[in-house]
Amino acid sequence: MYVCVCHTLSTESEALNFLHSTNLDLPIPRVWDTLDINGMNWTLMTRLPGYTLHSLLLHRQLTDEQLQCVFNDLLFLIKKLWTIRQCDYPQFPQGVIMCSASGHGLPDYAADNELRGPLPALQHYANRAYYENGEEELLEEHPELARLVSNDKIVWVHCDLRSTNIVVDKGRLSGVVDWEGSGWLPRHWQLMVCRPAITTNQGPIANAWKRAVFDSDVEEAYKAGVAIINDYV
Repeated sequence: MYVCVCHTLSTESEALNFLHSTNLDLPIPRVWDTLDINGMNWTLMTRLPGYTLHSLLLHRQLTDEQLQCVFNDLLFLIKKLWTIRQCDYPQFPQGVIMCSASGHGLPDYAADNELRGPLPALQHYANRAYYENGEEELLEEHPELARLVSNDKIVWVHCDLRSTNIVVDKGRLSGVVDWEGSGWLPRHWQLMVCRPAITTNQGPIANAWKRAVFDSDVEEAYKAGVAIINDYV
């Protein structure tokens, strides 16, 4: 059994239960129970067999071939998640992103993990790039970039695929944990959070993300998103 704790609002159990309801046979924990104790939310779930990718890389216990197999398994999982389209689940708000399985916003790592959303994709980018006049200014200055990021399909995305959240057993992906920050986002947002250098993503896995090539419309939306944010930077 594995225990996850959140200090304020937890959507871990909601996310896992929703994902299991899709019947996609995803490599994720199953929820046993949730408890609220002194303002803290505890989720009791099954433990995935194996060790974190972070630990295996740190101790050099994976060959290059095994690492590539794990990464290929991870890409297969992501493609499965991308079949979970927001438009197929009318119980959720439509056309907005940063939306969790419980209908709340999602933690925004650029804002000290404060909850943001649900909100339209353009508003999210306008906030990230600090446009004073919001979406209108973004549309006026970068209409083509705005079109690309706003037209990308809204699917289920895991926003924290660091190597500490990837579990490996016998050289293959055993599963992924920490679904608290997952939710409805455009497909290219997976690249936005995985391709930048993250301290717990050691060189090999970071390089694998940079080498991976996705469908052209996803790559175009990703480049547009980077361009919008870099315009501010």
